[in-house]
Amino acid sequence: MVAGLLALAALTACHDEIPIQSDFIGSVATDESDTNSEQEGLRTSGDRRSQEYLSYGISEQDGFPNSIHVIYAVNRTGLAWDGVSLHLTCGLGRGLSIANLPWEGERRATLLISLDAHPPQAEDVRLHRYDAFSPDGHTEAASIQLDDAVWYERLRSAETLTIELPDSDLGPATFNLTRLFGTPLQGEIDNCAESEAASRAGFQGGLVAPSS
Repeated sequence: MVAGLLALAALTACHDEIPIQSDFIGSVATDESDTNSEQEGLRTSGDRRSQEYLSYGISEQDGFPNSIHVIYAVNRTGLAWDGVSLHLTCGLGRGLSIANLPWEGERRATLLISLDAHPPQAEDVRLHRYDAFSPDGHTEAASIQLDDAVWYERLRSAETLTIELPDSDLGPATFNLTRLFGTPLQGEIDNCAESEAASRAGFQGGLVAPSS
């Protein structure tokens, strides 16, 4: 499941991505060659200026419900595939996960979570190891799946989320939640439970047929 969430942004080989938007914020000059590009039905616009990266889109595949993804990375070193990332998805259910965490061989860890100016809350979490690939090579990374029923509304009503893994090399990473929940797809994400029920009813009623 985690691997599926992390691969959503790379599904263009078998999906039509409509729409998709990338957004960079920071202080370095814009690279015009990366702005308003269009290739194989994938529309992107970006501003390479920062330590933050936001991407969102919809993946469509015949015979399956649409899959919505929002990916927000912080603490980047200037590369789109770098940085700790917060993933918000809606497909067959809504999902919240944190990815690109350091993997140090431990399956469980203590995650410190702070919303806005509140004191950090310690959470015992399960780490999922996965292989991370980039033009710089292959590394091992870890992800955490957050309980949507526990965390979605709490994050939805907050402005910032700060996380830290005290027993790792990861320092505090702060996400601006108004950006994560501020995309044009947010209405569909908020209603994800209703969309999921309608999609399942469609499958059961034979309204959605797999492509030949």
